[in-house]
Amino acid sequence: MHVLSWAEKYRPTKFSDVVGQASAVKQLKERVSSSKKIASVILEGPSGSGKTTLARIFAKTMQCSAPQDSGEACGGCHACDLFEANHQPSFHRINAGLDGTMAGIRELLEEDLVTRPHSAALHVVFFDEADNLTEKAQRALLAPLEDGSLFALYIFSLIDADELLPPLRARCTRIELVPPTWPEALAYLEKIVAAERLTVEPGALEIIARLVPSFRELANTLESVFAAAAGGKITPALARTEVRKRGTEEIVGYLVAALDGDAEGQLDAMRSLRLSAKEKADAVLELLTYLKLRYVGPARTTREHMLDLLLDEAECQRIVAGIGWRAEKLGIELEVLLDEVLEFWTFQPLRMDEAALGAHMARFNDLFLMDRPFPRDRTGIALRLATARDAAEFRSSRGRRRPPAWRTGDTAEATDPAEYLSERQVRELYEAATFMVQRHRRTFNACLTLDHNALGIVEDKKAADLVSDLLRELGLRLQDWARSSGAPEQADLHRISFLERGREGGLRSTVLLHLPGFAADPARHWIFERFLARRCTVGETWHSEWLRVQHVDEARGALAVHWALLRTLWRGTDPGIVVEGEPLVERLKVARRERRPAGKITQRRFGLSQGLSKAARTGEAELLGAHLSAYTDGAWSWLFSRWEWAEAEKRKKARMRLAELGRASDREGSATCDPLSVRKLTFEVRLAADEGRKVMEIRQKPWDPPAST
Repeated sequence: MHVLSWAEKYRPTKFSDVVGQASAVKQLKERVSSSKKIASVILEGPSGSGKTTLARIFAKTMQCSAPQDSGEACGGCHACDLFEANHQPSFHRINAGLDGTMAGIRELLEEDLVTRPHSAALHVVFFDEADNLTEKAQRALLAPLEDGSLFALYIFSLIDADELLPPLRARCTRIELVPPTWPEALAYLEKIVAAERLTVEPGALEIIARLVPSFRELANTLESVFAAAAGGKITPALARTEVRKRGTEEIVGYLVAALDGDAEGQLDAMRSLRLSAKEKADAVLELLTYLKLRYVGPARTTREHMLDLLLDEAECQRIVAGIGWRAEKLGIELEVLLDEVLEFWTFQPLRMDEAALGAHMARFNDLFLMDRPFPRDRTGIALRLATARDAAEFRSSRGRRRPPAWRTGDTAEATDPAEYLSERQVRELYEAATFMVQRHRRTFNACLTLDHNALGIVEDKKAADLVSDLLRELGLRLQDWARSSGAPEQADLHRISFLERGREGGLRSTVLLHLPGFAADPARHWIFERFLARRCTVGETWHSEWLRVQHVDEARGALAVHWALLRTLWRGTDPGIVVEGEPLVERLKVARRERRPAGKITQRRFGLSQGLSKAARTGEAELLGAHLSAYTDGAWSWLFSRWEWAEAEKRKKARMRLAELGRASDREGSATCDPLSVRKLTFEVRLAADEGRKVMEIRQKPWDPPAST
């Protein structure tokens, strides 16, 4: 016999059983009793907030033959009986993550929904995880949603409705679900306790209600606590222990192991966490932030925090003492070192998977410990820190620090007091731009200009932070747009960000981007209507003209746009730099009317995306040989001769050959259990890769003189 989990067992089956979500329930009930044309709905909200539950209740009620005046299903008709038995043929639940393709939608529309149902008042189509619907599938639904139907209702369920196409959203009623409040969570738990006749000590349910974010997890956590109690009394200690298993205990263990220099302990702590890599990194950041606000300062708070219920005072003091000891050895303040640790964990890789998290942890271990001996008994340090906090006023020196070069991909000095670009900076911009074409087969086609003065920003640091945040979030958005458009290969945001100061003293950032066709309009909307509206408080002083996008289908034309955009950065080149008897700015073909100083700034002049950084170019050189550079070779007449496409094709074919060799090795290796045979295959692949790289390195360059015959 199948035993239901408490989350399933106590899932509400009618509106009156739903705890919380009063607004959503009210709106859905109104649609049951409405005599107007059937209006499809979008249910959006965080995981576990009850989207699937409300979708099922709404579907059952809409299919009921005799719904009550209160908006509830009758529960006794044939349609209700079929629904409760999960045998209702007119209820079509589609997991969009698995079946959200154009073919599946066409089959649904052309076969399942063409006739009026016999077993219910109407068809109900429930798209779970609707954000996974492909763009073509969503567009196929626009006509049915627009025309309406007397016997078909569509329900879309997802975390963020903005992931759906705007035309689809406009054809549906959007209903937002919210996480349970503390009283609602407590009422839900008390309902289960009464039904199961559990014995609970005071305070135990309050711990679960305050710390668990969703109805589903509330039921699962209470069931786990009951199992840990072995049928006995549920105590606050048991509740706290079980909730700590959701991650806090492991994160504390990770930080303690990091302070002790225990690499294996760090890996074991993270591996035992049943969270995604991104959630693990965020949990570390949350705990460090809590320690800063509660124990370190300079700005400290006593406001109630959920971690107060989970963390032991001694654990917190031990971690703070460990960081304090390291700060003493480095000769800096505790607040400064903790700020730097927070900064490290704030700037995470854009694609945080398990491999990236492992590399991030290894880097943190190396940076934090620096191969110094570390004492495990830090009682004295903790006592001195507690005394110092009571006797001194802390001051942070965060403004005196500079972010590490590994974070920005720019190895330039932290401050750039020069009025003009140096030759080294000009060359770095060229190398990044030509590498982008040769390696990624992409060109810059968009230019975003931000007038920071118009946005109310006059400090260099704040301007640089704004651009950094914008590009990080835009990169994540582009990944989502690429997936929904069926073009995952275009998910990487290649960009150069450039900070300059005009003659009048105003700050301006210029960002060169590659925006695929499907991303141009969403990017414009998100930048100006969402990001800047959220971050800037001086009113809508920005203009959509700040983003210019030029889509050119022809390859040579695309390269012309690419280099024309680079010249908007090169216009600040030092006019005194002369290369082989000619000013460098002339060789770059920057128009005289465009030339002007780049201005003095106190931040890095420019930053590169990870795919254009020196590390990426080094990796490409190790695989296929260094990319070609007309600048490095002094082939000035070839700088803008648009030869990069041919080079990109050669590199693409070479990369495909290596990939095929790797696949062949994998196939042969899987057919044998002999380690020596596998090693031999690996060696052959490596030899083939080395040979291919040598061929790429010795081949004739476009500007080389013809070989003599």
